[in-house]
Amino acid sequence: MVYQALILVSLLALGVAGCTDEKNTTPSKPDDSKTTVLTIPEGAALCSGFSEGLTWQQELAIVGQVRFSAPEFPLPRVEGKQQVPHFVEAVLHGPDRTRYTPSGVVECEVKRLGQLEQAWTYIYRMSLSGPRHPATLKIVVFLSAELSESPTRLSLDALGIEKLGSVTARVQLGGPPDDTVYQKYAPCELGKPVEVLEGVTAGADKVHLELGSGPFSWDGGCYASGHTICLFLTSATITLGQQSQIVTDRFRLIYVGNHHNWDDEYLILLEPPLGTTAALLVQEPPLSSSRGELRYLDAAMTVIKTEALDWNWGEGP
Repeated sequence: MVYQALILVSLLALGVAGCTDEKNTTPSKPDDSKTTVLTIPEGAALCSGFSEGLTWQQELAIVGQVRFSAPEFPLPRVEGKQQVPHFVEAVLHGPDRTRYTPSGVVECEVKRLGQLEQAWTYIYRMSLSGPRHPATLKIVVFLSAELSESPTRLSLDALGIEKLGSVTARVQLGGPPDDTVYQKYAPCELGKPVEVLEGVTAGADKVHLELGSGPFSWDGGCYASGHTICLFLTSATITLGQQSQIVTDRFRLIYVGNHHNWDDEYLILLEPPLGTTAALLVQEPPLSSSRGELRYLDAAMTVIKTEALDWNWGEGP
C-alpha cells in the first residue's frame, strides 16, 4: 500500500458559539487577534473510519456520520473550559442510519500546545439521545502549528484540506463490558485520493476504487496500530456487463483494513442492485500475487458468485 500522510482540516459548526460562556447566547464579534473563524461548506460531516482486523459485516454494522450545521465557527485562542451551545445536528449510526441527537450541555476545553502560538486543541464532549444508552460524542479540533501566524479565517474545502489542521471524533454507544460500540470519525471530504485501485474479471466486470487518507489519533480517525494507515474508501465505479454505477455515498462504501493495510477488503453496496447483485466485496490480492477476488452478493448479503480479479494499484493523481 502507499503510505502517505495527509494533513486534514479543522471542522465544527454552529455560528452562535465557539468556546464561549454558556450564559452568553448572543455571540460577540470575534477578536481577530485571538480567534480563527472556520468557514464550513454546506453539508460538511465526519465519516466513520475502520477498525483494524474487523470483518466486513462488523464494519458495515457501525458505519456512520456526524452531521453539523452552520456556515462558520469561531475557534478562540483562549485556554480554559466552558459550556457552549449545541453545534452537532445528529450522529447517524449503522446502515439504517439510526439517529442520535445531542442532549444536555456541550463541554468545551481549549488547550494551547506548549508555547506554539498557532497550535491549539479544542475538545468538545456531549451526551447523545437515541435507542442505545448511555451514548456520548467527543470531537477534537486541532489547529496546526504549521499554519501561518495567527490566521483569522480558514475554510474547510477541497483546496484547503491539506493545510488547516485536523478534526477527529469518537462515539461510544451502550455500556461495558460486552454491549459497547465504539467508532471513530474523520472529515468525509479528503481531497484527492492517495490510492486508486482497479480490477477486472475474465468476463470484463470492472471495479475502480479511490481511497483517501485521514488522521490517526487516539481520539479519532481509525482504530489501527503501527504503520497501518487510516484509509477511507471514498468512491467506487462498478461495471457489470453493460451496466455501470458510480457510488460516492459513504454509507455504501466500506473499507475493511488489516494490519499494514495488507489483504484488505472493500464492500460496495449498489443502489439500485445491478440484476441480482446488490453488493460487491472486493478481496485485495496477497502481496505475492496480482490476482484478487470479486464476490457478488445478493440482497440478503449472501455470496452468489466469486470471480478472479486481475488487480492494479497505484497512487492517486
